[in-house]
Amino acid sequence: MKRIIVILFSLILSACYSQVLAGNNDNSRMKGFVVRANVVNGDTVPFIMLKEAVVVSQMTFASEEDAKKYRLLVRDVRRVYPYAILIGARVKQYDHQMAGMSRHEKREFMKKAEHELKEQFEKVIRNNTVNQAQVLIKLIDRETGTSSHHLIRQFKGAWNAFMWQSVALVVGTDLKDRYDPEGADKTIEHIVRAIESGHI
Repeated sequence: MKRIIVILFSLILSACYSQVLAGNNDNSRMKGFVVRANVVNGDTVPFIMLKEAVVVSQMTFASEEDAKKYRLLVRDVRRVYPYAILIGARVKQYDHQMAGMSRHEKREFMKKAEHELKEQFEKVIRNNTVNQAQVLIKLIDRETGTSSHHLIRQFKGAWNAFMWQSVALVVGTDLKDRYDPEGADKTIEHIVRAIESGHI
């Protein structure tokens, strides 16, 4: 038995060796990648960081009405989530760029940034429903860690934040809403994680 195993092992090694030689003759390189390795009890073990695997549970509903509300929420989150990501990235970029600026320079910078943002997002955001606007406000908080009201106050001043908050309240939303993934926004968080993991 041992003799058969040794013969098989020799055949496998010679086949691998001949493939390497054939590859070297074609000037092609072996494909692969370099990884870190740890030595554990004298044995070298490759250390590879894997992507996080997100497990999303299947939603169950008490009624068809609840299922319909969920489907509408999925539609709204799918529509506005990409914009929340872009806005979050822009806020971080603007924070970084304005770090050493004077108050006057910040004002001038924000005028240019506002014009750029209007050109990119105004048409899309104007077509959103009130529900989509509410979800966007929550997701902006999720991406930036701060409320939309605070962001407007930070970049445009207290007066603008007050005015936009007044408009938001008239149409039935609140710029001061905070994202609560464990409470009121648990379903939104579930949908976002499903989108990120490719389940939706």
